[in-house]
Amino acid sequence: MSVPQAVAALSRVLRAHGGSLTLLEHDDRGRVRLRFAGMCGSCPAKATCLEATVRPALLAVEGVTEVSADGTRLDPAARARLRHFLEDPHDRHRFGAGKGQAHPGGVPS
Repeated sequence: MSVPQAVAALSRVLRAHGGSLTLLEHDDRGRVRLRFAGMCGSCPAKATCLEATVRPALLAVEGVTEVSADGTRLDPAARARLRHFLEDPHDRHRFGAGKGQAHPGGVPS
C-alpha cells in the first residue's frame, strides 16, 4: 500500500464522523505531513487520533519514517504517556480505562 492509498483509507474512516485527512507532503526521506479537515480540523482529540490511529497506520507503510499533522501538538511527556497507555494493555486500568473516568490525580507514577 502506498502513502496516498493509506491516507485515503484513513480519511474514509474519519468521514464516519464528519472528518477527513489530507496528504500535504510526502518527501523522499519518508516524512509525511497531513492536515485534519472537516469536523476533525477543530477536534480537541486530533493529536490523540494522530498518535493512536494515524501515525501507526502510516508508519506501517514501507519507507515512512515520520508522520506529522498541521495544527496538532503533543508535548513529549504527554506523547510518552499516551504511547505507554496504547502499548501496555495490562497497565490501562491505571488510567481509568473502562471505568468512565481517568485517575483523579492525573497519571500515577
